[in-house]
Amino acid sequence: MRTSHRLATLAVGTLAVAPFLGMGQALADDGDVMANLQPVELNGVSASGTAWVKVRGTTIDVTMQASGLLADNPHAAHIHFGDDARHECPVAADDTDGSGTINTTEGGPAYGPVTVSLTTSGDTSP
Repeated sequence: MRTSHRLATLAVGTLAVAPFLGMGQALADDGDVMANLQPVELNGVSASGTAWVKVRGTTIDVTMQASGLLADNPHAAHIHFGDDARHECPVAADDTDGSGTINTTEGGPAYGPVTVSLTTSGDTSP
């Protein structure tokens, strides 16, 4: 099992986690949230994990545990948010090209663009 702990401090950090805290305002109140992470259907991935997020002002503290990840490969971590996104994991109906897998472009309407990168090395651009 792989565990990762990231701390991000920026003005938009709380905006990015607002939907997870059930708040629609521009900045979320302080709070904690936990999510069980399951594989995206269709993609043949058996990995799973758990993420814990603590919001304190403009600081978010994220701890993640994951198992079943492809060994010796990077696994970028980030928070998505978009005004027009559904704020959920993609589903089979999002496979618009009929390939049997959901790529990043097809998943975009479900989860929105990257707003906070938790990856600390390599390319961290959205």
